[in-house]
Amino acid sequence: MKLNKEKLLENMSKKINQSNYFLSQMEEKEIEGDKEGFYYVYSAFLSSSRSVLQYIETHRKNFYKRNIKNVTLKEKFRVERNIDIHVEPSESLNVGTSYITVSIEVVNPEKPAIASSSTPSGQNVTGNVYQFYFKNESDLINNNRIVEMAKVYMSQIEQLKDKINS
Repeated sequence: MKLNKEKLLENMSKKINQSNYFLSQMEEKEIEGDKEGFYYVYSAFLSSSRSVLQYIETHRKNFYKRNIKNVTLKEKFRVERNIDIHVEPSESLNVGTSYITVSIEVVNPEKPAIASSSTPSGQNVTGNVYQFYFKNESDLINNNRIVEMAKVYMSQIEQLKDKINS
């Protein structure tokens, strides 16, 4: 059964909103360095974002064939989803960086004391930065973080929806 345009757009909007919710959760889990939590919301993102394209393919086949080339990351995320659902849980590379920022005071006996601080109140700051990449080494080398690629992918999907709506 082919859905009318309004119902198709409504269904697409629901799945796009769902996908964007999971994407925002992916961003949070990445910041926290929560690999397990990241996997859970990433898996949900893969399914919900793929559903949007499947709606178009099912209900607007000719449109899909003419326009899917504009979703340049479709194949990457389709393969990831298929592996996650049909083969094994999808895995990512978790790259973490630790840092420390310290305050120093430089004193020259020939000049008045000069204080230099890059942190508030001269306090030391430590932290960690986590990033998740596909297991493909070229994505790591090219700095293709999953979250950033997912944002581009969703933008491309939303552009398809807008094209249907126009």
